[in-house]
Formats: sequence, structure tokens, C-alpha cells
Amino acid sequence: MSKRLYRYFSLAHILTQSKHSLICKALIKYGYGSFRFEILEFCHVYEVLVREQYYLDKLKPEYNILLKAGSPLGYKHTEEAKAKMRGSRNLTLEHLSKIKEHINKLNIKHAIVLEVIDTEKGTKVEYASVRLAGRELNCAGATVKKYLNSGQLLAGRYSITRKKLD
Repeated sequence: MSKRLYRYFSLAHILTQSKHSLICKALIKYGYGSFRFEILEFCHVYEVLVREQYYLDKLKPEYNILLKAGSPLGYKHTEEAKAKMRGSRNLTLEHLSKIKEHINKLNIKHAIVLEVIDTEKGTKVEYASVRLAGRELNCAGATVKKYLNSGQLLAGRYSITRKKLD
């Protein structure tokens, strides 16, 4: 709150943000005398977002373009910003291979390799992920994980265990 208040009284901030910020444009156009700053309610810090949302819904402030407290919902990017976000990404092959290597390391670090035993057929199959096991067993990955954690048989026949990685 103090940062926000400080920014509204910082001429440098107001001038740099006046292209994009409705309140900064209005402060320049109408001056500080046309506005008032009020504390509507004192509350605990853990209630701030709930109370702010209450007042956003109730008062529908003209200069607050964000629709949800604590969220950028309602913010409109400028065309310039959108163009930068869409901009071409001329990544070298070296850079792309480093990204791929990093993603693979993360996947290996967090992977759960499963052993699924079909108790009716007596077969055992390994799956590299919960999602793959779910796909093969015609169920959601969350369902596979539930049966992995519970130790119960999935569909009355599949025993699912975590494979120990060396």
C-alpha cells in the first residue's frame, strides 16, 4: 500500500506511466485537488484481498481497471507490448539444445517411473510417467496416482508401484 501511495505522489512515476495508467492521466489532467484518498476499512493483512475485492465489487471505482483484487485480470496490454511478446525469437541451435537439456533434467528429477502388474494375466509393464500409465489403463493420471498411494488394485486387477531408480 505504501508503495502504491508513494507512486501516486511521485511526479516521475506519474509522467512515465501517463501513457498507460488511467489514474496517472487523470492526476495530470485534473490535479490532486480533484481526488481524495480515504482508508475505507482497517483489517488484518490476511483479509486485505477479500476486503479489496468487496470494495471493488461494491464501489466499482472508475480508475481501477483491474477486476479482481491481487490479479492482473482486466489489464489490457498496449499494442507495443503485445508486439514485443509476439516478437520473433531467433534462438540458436545451441540455445535450443540447452533448453531441451534443462527440461529433460527437470523431467528426470521429478519423474515417477511406475511398475504396473496385471494380476489376472501375470504381466508386468513399466511406464515412464503417471500420465502414460493412465493413458494405457484408460484412466486419468490422478486416478493412477491415487491407486499408487493407496496400494489398492486399480480396476480390481492392476497393482501399481513406484520403481526404484538407481
